[in-house]
Amino acid sequence: MARGYTTARPEFIDYLPDLGKVGGKGGQVISDLFGEVEALPEDRPRLMEVMNEYEQQANELTRQMLANPRQVGDFKLKAQNLASSINQELTAGELRAIRDRKKQYDERVKYYQDNLKDDPLSMQQAIKTIQVPPLNFNKSTGAFGRIGGYDVVKPFTTEDRRKLQETMENTVKDKVLARIDDVKKLDNYTSVWQAGQELGVTEQDVYRSFAGMVSPDMIKAEQQKYDLAGIPANEQEFYTQDAQGNLTPNLSTTFGRMMYSLGEQLKRSKSDVDRTTVKDEAGLIGLRGREQRRTLSYKKKLDEPDVKWMVDKVEALYKGDEDAFNKVVTLGESVVGEVKEKSDNFLKGFKLEDGSVIQSTRKVTGEIPQVLVSRDVTTTTGGVKPPLRKKNGCRWM
Repeated sequence: MARGYTTARPEFIDYLPDLGKVGGKGGQVISDLFGEVEALPEDRPRLMEVMNEYEQQANELTRQMLANPRQVGDFKLKAQNLASSINQELTAGELRAIRDRKKQYDERVKYYQDNLKDDPLSMQQAIKTIQVPPLNFNKSTGAFGRIGGYDVVKPFTTEDRRKLQETMENTVKDKVLARIDDVKKLDNYTSVWQAGQELGVTEQDVYRSFAGMVSPDMIKAEQQKYDLAGIPANEQEFYTQDAQGNLTPNLSTTFGRMMYSLGEQLKRSKSDVDRTTVKDEAGLIGLRGREQRRTLSYKKKLDEPDVKWMVDKVEALYKGDEDAFNKVVTLGESVVGEVKEKSDNFLKGFKLEDGSVIQSTRKVTGEIPQVLVSRDVTTTTGGVKPPLRKKNGCRWM
C-alpha cells in the first residue's frame, strides 16, 4: 500500500489500494486494484509479471512518499497516474487480453455443455479440443491469441433416429411398378383375361426419399462423433450414384447402413388385377353333345348289375355335381377369393372311339366339367390328327 501521514498529527492517508494477492489454481483469480482478474494456467506467468511491475511501481512510490512526507501533493498526482495506467491496462492492455482469453475459454466450455448434453462422451472429448494459442499481445493493435475449438451441432440421438424412420414410413407411398394386360388360355374353350397393375415400392424409391431427408446437421452430428474421438470417417458420402441415377448405400457410414436397412424394410409389391373368364359357348355346346354320346357308349360296356350306378356316376361327373368329384385341389387366389379345382379318376382308362383314352375329369368351381384325354400322336381319325398338348400329349375335351 502507498501511505502517507500529516505532520501535525500522525494520521495515515491511503493513496493506492492493495495491488493484490495471487492464489489458487484453475481459476487463477488474482486480486488487483480494480477487483479480480481471472487467467488461464497458460497466461498466469505473464499475468504475474505484469502485476509485479505495477506492484514495484507502487512500492517505490510508497517508499518515496514516506521519505518525503511534506511533498504529499506531488505523490498524490503520481499515485493517480499509476492508477490510471493500471486502469488502461485492464481495459485495453495486456491484462484485458488475459481476462478475455479466460472468458473465451469458459464460453467455449459452456457451448459444448449446452450442445452436447445428450452425448456426454463427445462433450468431454470436445472440451479437450479447446485450443489455447500463445498470448502474443500486440501493444500497438491490442490483438492477442484467441481461444479456438471444434464447432459442433446437437447430436443425432436414438430418438432422432426413430423419428426419421417414422417419417420415412409415412412418406414412401406405393406407385405403379408395372401394367398388366394379359390373356391366359385355360383350355380349348375357356380363357381368362387379366387387366390391372402391379403396385409397390422399390429399394430405389426408399433410397431416394431417405437421401432427401438427411439434413446437413444430421450428417455433421454423426461426423463430429468420429472427429472428436479421433477416428477417420466420411459421413458426407453415405451413398453413391451411378450414371442411371441408381443409389447404392455406403455401408461403412451410419446413414448408409440406415438407408440400406430401410430399403429392406419398406420395399413391397402387390397386384391390383381384375380377372374375367371368357368362354367359347359354341365350343362348349359341342363338347356337351360329344360327352352325351360317349355316356351312351359307356352303358353298352358296363355289366348289367353295375349299369345304373356307373351311368349315374358318369352323368354326375358330366353335370359337374360337386359330390361326384373325390379330390379337391386349391389352385390359388383371385380377386374374389380362392379358386378350387375338383378332379376324379373314376373314368380313367376308358378308351374312346377315336382312340383317345380318358385320363381324368375335372371341374373348376363355377365352371363346366372337363375331360382330360390322351392318345398316341400317330393315331388319326378320318385322316386328321386331333389337337394335342405339346407337353404330354394330353388335351382337354
